[in-house]
Amino acid sequence: MGRVPEGNKVKKSLGVLLAGLLLTFALSFTQLADATSSWSTSYDSPEANIYSLAVYGDNLYAGSASNGIIYAYDGSTWSTSYDSSEGYIYSLVVYANKLYAGSASNGIIYVYDGSTWSTSYDSPEEEITSLAVYGSKLYAGTGPNGLILAFEDVAFDFSLIASPDNLTLARSDSTTSTITMNIISGTAQTVSLSGAWVGTAPTGVSASFSPSSGTPTFSSTLTLTTTSTASAGNFTYRVTGSGGGLTRTDQIIVRIAAPPTVPSLSSPGNGTTIDTLTPTFDWSDVAGAESYTLEIATDNNFSTIVRTKSATESTTTLSETEKLSYGTHYYWRVRGTSDLGTGDWSSTWSITAKLAVPKVTSFEVAAGATYTNSTGIQLTITAQNAVEMSFSSDGVVWDEWETFQASKSYALSTGDGPKNVYIRVKDNVGDISQTSVDSITLDQTSPSTTHSLSGNLGADGYKSSVVVTLTSTDATSGVESTKYLITGGEWRTGDTFVISEDGEHTVEYYSTDAAGKTEETKTFEVKVYTPTAIPPILSQYWWAILSIIVVAGVVSTFVTRRVRLASRLKRITREKAELSKLKLEAETKYFREGSISRETYDTLVKDHERRKAELEKDERVLQARVKRKVKAPKKKVLKAKVKRKVKAPKKKALKAKKRKGKKSKS
Repeated sequence: MGRVPEGNKVKKSLGVLLAGLLLTFALSFTQLADATSSWSTSYDSPEANIYSLAVYGDNLYAGSASNGIIYAYDGSTWSTSYDSSEGYIYSLVVYANKLYAGSASNGIIYVYDGSTWSTSYDSPEEEITSLAVYGSKLYAGTGPNGLILAFEDVAFDFSLIASPDNLTLARSDSTTSTITMNIISGTAQTVSLSGAWVGTAPTGVSASFSPSSGTPTFSSTLTLTTTSTASAGNFTYRVTGSGGGLTRTDQIIVRIAAPPTVPSLSSPGNGTTIDTLTPTFDWSDVAGAESYTLEIATDNNFSTIVRTKSATESTTTLSETEKLSYGTHYYWRVRGTSDLGTGDWSSTWSITAKLAVPKVTSFEVAAGATYTNSTGIQLTITAQNAVEMSFSSDGVVWDEWETFQASKSYALSTGDGPKNVYIRVKDNVGDISQTSVDSITLDQTSPSTTHSLSGNLGADGYKSSVVVTLTSTDATSGVESTKYLITGGEWRTGDTFVISEDGEHTVEYYSTDAAGKTEETKTFEVKVYTPTAIPPILSQYWWAILSIIVVAGVVSTFVTRRVRLASRLKRITREKAELSKLKLEAETKYFREGSISRETYDTLVKDHERRKAELEKDERVLQARVKRKVKAPKKKVLKAKVKRKVKAPKKKALKAKKRKGKKSKS
């Protein structure tokens, strides 16, 4: 039992006394009253007090003390509905189709929905002395601070979630998605599930829910089933939950995948004679195919199949144990298979196995180069039993037959991009070889390079240093290299560098692509300077400064030398800082943006480390020179120099100069 306030201990004693008096009164009243209007004992509870009564549903409920038990009466039997472990159940009231109970000594308000008691609110007060419904709210009187609390029951709401919401099925397949309804607020009500296709509905697909309704929170299993003729493609299925006047939906993407498509045969070519009994068969890749089946027969109806071979790639070669028979005419076809089914057979091609047929043994375009910037190329051919040869750019339309030769000039079609050159040879009896092909990419467009500058731009140029970035593009073969030259220096390779020497600089640059096409050299100028500042007071009192300079002339060598050394050290420090900034920019471009290649990044890092080592070496030499002891001028000489008076210009002479200056201006 919870903590009982001191005041409640007195109440409990008075309650026991009052209960005894009421029982005595009830017995006396029973003796005096007639039989039709008498009081009787409905239930003799073990409690000291019954503080509250309320009717909820078909039952009467009683709140008691001092054990805080709520009793229920169904018209024939009293039973314990809830043992709250509180000292008192002061009040009971029905609100929003629920029974609420106010308790003490911990000030908890309990709620009963007809099946389960739970805590509605754990108030900061010790006692909930009374409950009442007013308007749309439930009010609670409390102690010992005399607060009145208010509560409003929110409307019913729920959410609907489908998981997973992306399903893939094959034909003659089934899969499921879990539909979860969660209550968001209010009293749970029954929700019914339904579904429909959005837009075009697939054929051969059925859907079912189990269960099809329930009270949130609950889950249902949506099952989608396809037939062997289900239409392939991507579809959208909308799940709808309806209940309590609300509708909630979620959508599922359904992909119905078909078996692999029909492959296209490549080689040996249709109707060709092959010079091997263990040929290699090639066909096109088919999306989604996990394996292929090759069939070889001696008739085009494939009633007499002589070889059946499986392959995981779009090519396979017959072994010695699978070799064909010499001089025999064969037919072959291929189909793909995946976990979604087996695709249809390809078209049927024929071949004849015959030794010593004409054959292209080697074929190269432009000596095997990957790129070219010219349409005029040289072909190199090696063949056996070849008398004539023919070429094609697509393997479909062929040039006229011409006399075989080991080298031939050939003109590619115009327009940048990949180019294929096909060749076949023919022997003196008219047998044609298999087709061979080689490729090259034509790139006749020069790369394009632009420059950008970054640094501290001042009125006279960039202060201390400037970072130059060269950006090159080439749509076809790609940029092979970018070179730059600074003010007549040597050409260097790279796309990012720092200029830190003071002065006007002329930068020239250009790029070359992988096909050897070089753009015209571009030029720009940039100025770098080390800012200096002369205080205004120095120019105003030049004559006084002149006197100081005369006096300080003796020590000028000592001071100037150290100032120069300090200036050079400061300049090295700035350039090291710029190098660090450059390295950071290179890391950002490579690792985060991916705007430069690994080769460019490595070159930048190598240049950074080389220049950093040079600067650190110079820095150590200068620091060593600064530390050397330089003898200061003797004190006597300095004092003598200081005592010398440097005469300031006479006032009259100054006035005369001013008048002269005014006359010259006028």
